[in-house]
Amino acid sequence: MAEYEKELTVSWSRLRAWEECKSKAHLRASGLRNKSSDIRIFAPGTISDIAMRDWLNDQSRPMRDLIPEIMDKHEASAKETGEGVIRWKSSTDRKQVLQWCMRLADELVPILEEKVTPYKFEVGKRFRTPIQIPNLSGEYQKIYLIGEMDLFVDDEDIWDLKATENESYWRKTSGQITFYDVVKHALTGSFMRSGGLIQPMCKMKVRPIEPSPEDRKLLVSKIVQYAHSVWRKDFAPKADTAGCDYCDVKHACPRFKVVPGSRKVSLLGG
Repeated sequence: MAEYEKELTVSWSRLRAWEECKSKAHLRASGLRNKSSDIRIFAPGTISDIAMRDWLNDQSRPMRDLIPEIMDKHEASAKETGEGVIRWKSSTDRKQVLQWCMRLADELVPILEEKVTPYKFEVGKRFRTPIQIPNLSGEYQKIYLIGEMDLFVDDEDIWDLKATENESYWRKTSGQITFYDVVKHALTGSFMRSGGLIQPMCKMKVRPIEPSPEDRKLLVSKIVQYAHSVWRKDFAPKADTAGCDYCDVKHACPRFKVVPGSRKVSLLGG
């Protein structure tokens, strides 16, 4: 099968990983995550996200009351599904995360009651949206943007929950809203009316994001660059090794491959 005949999909998370390291993005897309990797850092976000979705689907119970059960299920299912293992930092870490998520729930509910529940909304809106981009020969090629929007409100507004206290985190993730904005245009022919990040544990609890034409152009340019790197089979590891020790696909990375007949690890380019 010719390379262009294969279906190519691009998600926001894969695009962001590709910007960090082409090898990481490729290995993750190939399903080579380490099933025993520590996913503790993602636990507050995952638990909070599930709690929000469950509460929006059934508001008969306070959101904070859902947290303990969700934490138990998430901790168990992570192992079963091969997502990873939650290794708590200390004997009190689990309790602290539980309490933190409950506080987030208390801050989140009033925001949802203002921005979401008065309107028609979809929780976890999945999409697989075709767009046309130039391939390596300059001809237009269909690829698919895939993923899931946390909140799609009134068929116009897009909001994404961020479980963080980092006041600057939005700078790293504002492009996610632009990605969704491009998806919405491909789906409906119009860009979103409003949207942004809901970050209940930050001082600015709701941060509107208004993608500009330049933002959209840059995002599409990155998508094209990603697709071209895949079609060229350019999956080179990044130049430095910062953060590699914590990478969930380090075991499969060519930079750290074990040389046959030797106990030494081959550091490519170093």
